[in-house]
Amino acid sequence: MLNQSYGSWEMIISDDHSTDRSLEVIHSFNDPRIKLITSRKNRGAHAAYTKAYNLCTGKYIISLDSDDYMAPERIKKQVEFLEKSPDVGILGTFIYQIDEVGNKVAKNEVYENWFNKNIDLNDVRNWIWANHLAHSSVVIRKDLHQKVGFFNPELLYSPDYEFWVRCLKYGAKIKVLKKKLTYCRSHSSNITHKNPQEGFYETLFINIKYLKDLFEADKKIENDSLILTGIVNHEMYGKLPLEEKGKILQIYLKDVEIESYKSFLTKVKNEKPAESFLSLVTILGDFRYHLDWHIRQLYLHKEANKQLKEQLVSHKENAGRPFYSKSYPRAKGFFDKIVSRLMDKPRVKKLKFKNEKN
Repeated sequence: MLNQSYGSWEMIISDDHSTDRSLEVIHSFNDPRIKLITSRKNRGAHAAYTKAYNLCTGKYIISLDSDDYMAPERIKKQVEFLEKSPDVGILGTFIYQIDEVGNKVAKNEVYENWFNKNIDLNDVRNWIWANHLAHSSVVIRKDLHQKVGFFNPELLYSPDYEFWVRCLKYGAKIKVLKKKLTYCRSHSSNITHKNPQEGFYETLFINIKYLKDLFEADKKIENDSLILTGIVNHEMYGKLPLEEKGKILQIYLKDVEIESYKSFLTKVKNEKPAESFLSLVTILGDFRYHLDWHIRQLYLHKEANKQLKEQLVSHKENAGRPFYSKSYPRAKGFFDKIVSRLMDKPRVKKLKFKNEKN
């Protein structure tokens, strides 16, 4: 932070009752821009963030995880972008993945492959069972918190994912600078790896409570099927008791109102589902690969047809030929290649039924 080329900043460090040498290190910096607040007992990340937020005096907020850091020019570039784009409420960056000692990861950059995607984060479909926005890379307008609120204190594994999606629900616009300006540390003690089942429940809660309502009416069936397929094919869903599976499907398909994460868990774990949904669990369990295969094919054919139309329009404009002229065989060949290439991508189990011929 001290090396940032942008000089007009303040650093508020919220120490949540640390037991190491953190306070000693912080006191060694003699810089009036650094403010330290402490807690007599551990209150959790949500309380620490809220306490720090209330002391912020600037327009923009960066919540940097304690083991991550920034490129020297990062804040300057993000502030310049936000000053020119008043409609953008959240601005992230691409990232570098570093190991526990701070070296760039040369191979298998899992974080970089996941977060450095050239996708539109204002398209709700890109948030289905996925969070591609690195928390430490983000600058948030301070007034957005006044409108949307803070991170959900009930969530331990996915609070940032829930917050980003909630911001979309309130109409906030999200952008990402396609430059690697944030260094995110990967280590074996990452909290998201400690309890995959609880992580699944939190992600499930976010998809059901927020994403379903954000789909456009004309695409609701298609996108609903993507969430449902994600639920049924999830590894953790397969390990749940039959009644929990049935209750999850009942909550999702019957649009059961969910007030909070705690109430969601109560419905899933303690309430008994209708018999019809227990039967549905068995049906989807038997046909989930088959269902997923058909959904994929519908999507791939849609993409192939789109590219075919674009190719045909290009041939017509450039050669002045009608749709059914000599250019059609070439476009048809192009179409066949697209379908062949796309159909080869999914590796999905194809079920064979008793009345199906070999």
